[in-house]
Amino acid sequence: MANSFRSTLIFMILQYSFVTGQWEDVFYGGSSYPGYQLKNTYSGAYYTPGMVSHSFRRRSLPETYSSNDRLKGRRIVCLYNNVNYYKIGFTPMMIDPNLCTHINYEFAMLDPKTYELMPSEPAIDLQENFYDEAVALKEKNPNLKVLLSLGGWADSSKKYSELVELQERIDNFVNKVVPFLKAHGFDGLDVAWEYPNCWQGALGVSTKDKDNYVTFLQALRKQFDIEGFILSVSVTAIEREIKGGYNVPAVSDAVHHINVMTYDMHGPWEAKTGHHTQFETKAGDEDPSLNTKAAMELWANEGVPKMKLNMGIATYAKTFTLANAANHEYGAPTVGKGKKGYISQNEGTLCYNEICQYLNAGNWTEGEDKQRGFYAYSGDQWACYDPPLMVVRKVKWLAENGYGGILIKDLSCDDYEGLCFSMPFPLISMMKMEFESKLRKY
Repeated sequence: MANSFRSTLIFMILQYSFVTGQWEDVFYGGSSYPGYQLKNTYSGAYYTPGMVSHSFRRRSLPETYSSNDRLKGRRIVCLYNNVNYYKIGFTPMMIDPNLCTHINYEFAMLDPKTYELMPSEPAIDLQENFYDEAVALKEKNPNLKVLLSLGGWADSSKKYSELVELQERIDNFVNKVVPFLKAHGFDGLDVAWEYPNCWQGALGVSTKDKDNYVTFLQALRKQFDIEGFILSVSVTAIEREIKGGYNVPAVSDAVHHINVMTYDMHGPWEAKTGHHTQFETKAGDEDPSLNTKAAMELWANEGVPKMKLNMGIATYAKTFTLANAANHEYGAPTVGKGKKGYISQNEGTLCYNEICQYLNAGNWTEGEDKQRGFYAYSGDQWACYDPPLMVVRKVKWLAENGYGGILIKDLSCDDYEGLCFSMPFPLISMMKMEFESKLRKY
């Protein structure tokens, strides 16, 4: 299975290269880029009045594109999570800036006392100049947009509800975030509050969030339009949370695009195996809405233009420990999270660059369910993930159905060193190539 898996990917790459003649896009020169020494000359507060803005300026209106854009204005939004530096040393300089149209730098936090944006890891964000390194990627790709992402699961507590419930707090946030983004050269802000009226999964905690969230986004958009900033939001893929937390048409009107987090839909908390990025409904599913297709269609049916929607694709696996190693099909009983990997370093998660090495070494057995997706097992360990064949299938579907983009979580879990294949970042590379290939037909 491992050898055919590798051969299929290489064949797809060569086939694409031959048909299009775009060899330089397929076999680009490595994944490392020179370090940019953009030392800040200030210290102390994150922003102070009179601070000189970052030298990298936004080069065009937020959502315009050039006539030679092969994606025709569609988006490939790649997530860079700063804390992965502590695990594997993955820095912004290791990103290929030509794979993505947007990079969201995760995460900034909300100060619980001032209700203002603050760096989550100032030691690396500021002192080690990771903000600067991320923004400097635009020198390699002038069309790239680099946004700062606010929130994330761990930060999404009651304080976000407190921020949006008072107009003076909203106004202060907007007045402070604009100079912060300018000072660091970001092109905009992604609001990743998980989620209004559903803080960290607690649905129904504050019904006022639904309207207050819209007020907050409208205030940001009004000022961002003046500054030329992009405003996006990252939202849930779970139907009950969508209906309970979002005035969908109003949210859509307030932002440039919406990132639908179609991952983590199943996991070890369910005490049975299930695919966290399941592609489509399968007969017998307990909840037929818990899959990528259904989530995207729900957001569109609730009033969002498809071109505003980015579909989430994960570069990591959710892992489980089987109750019985001999029972390894979908729905098999489990007793908890899978063991941590040497790269991911978290129980319940493996990066794709770990999975692909296990498969190539013959240590794991791979299986496939056409509707749900790929999985692999070894002893009592079980993992669900999206290999190249599945990410291509997903991108084909979203392109053919008129959706606007891809949300990739995240950069560091792809095979960025090319350990398994003939190229680094194989998952993201295949997504980009498939997207471009499909759009040439329209």
